[in-house]
Amino acid sequence: MNTMKQLILILCIMCGGIIEAFAHSGFIQHGEDIIAVLGLEYNTKIFSRSKDASNSSWVKFISSDMIDNTDFHKEIESRYPGFSIKGPKRHRLLFHWAYDTEPWNDEFENLFVEYCENQDLNIESNLRILRSEMVTEQKRRNRLIEEKTREVFGFEEGGKEGRIYTHFFSSMAYNIHILGDYTSDNTVLDGLFGFDKLIGRIVVELRNLDYANSKSIVNGITQINNKNIDVQKKADLLMAYLKQEVPHFIQKAGNGSLKRKIEGQGYRFINN
Repeated sequence: MNTMKQLILILCIMCGGIIEAFAHSGFIQHGEDIIAVLGLEYNTKIFSRSKDASNSSWVKFISSDMIDNTDFHKEIESRYPGFSIKGPKRHRLLFHWAYDTEPWNDEFENLFVEYCENQDLNIESNLRILRSEMVTEQKRRNRLIEEKTREVFGFEEGGKEGRIYTHFFSSMAYNIHILGDYTSDNTVLDGLFGFDKLIGRIVVELRNLDYANSKSIVNGITQINNKNIDVQKKADLLMAYLKQEVPHFIQKAGNGSLKRKIEGQGYRFINN
């Protein structure tokens, strides 16, 4: 089935009101999305559904321990008494941007500026300090994510595996989590990275992995993103489309070199 036929099928499903509902109340729902987009069979080293504290799977680490971790939020609150940022309606104001992009958003800045005004604090100096700290914290998290990705998939630190494969898997897992936060079951979108920019980052990663083979899937992504529909319905469509198309793309990338690498580590792809 070609890309256009698949797109039409997905649109028909949506219009029929029977598109799959995505729930994203925790790392398990995000994990289901991530491994489906990558097209990998269930493997507890990559993704375990266990909610036990000993769960050290790759997906849980990225989704829960990195993206949704609120330790940094608490540090900010401890320094700025009365400033609330870690709650369920505000935690997405931090670290819910696309992977390896500027660690900042307008919603957080506006909230913090209002706080500084109410507390008679110097806005410019405090913003400058926080911006610098967020850059440092993001670099720390990115380093840990890429270390975990290399460990789980057996990628080398340097060369193509370090530059391309590690970054692709790290960024796709991260960005699919953010896309999942946009889907129609979510009620709070404050703080999420701009939707068009998020899709742009996903496209960049697909092209960086295999430019020639990415053209068809990028075209399909663009057609969906250009639809004049609610952003959450658009996110539902894009998530379904990525689950359909990205597994095939990954297995073809680099004339199958990435697939051979992954399978050499004992993992298997679902042939869908």
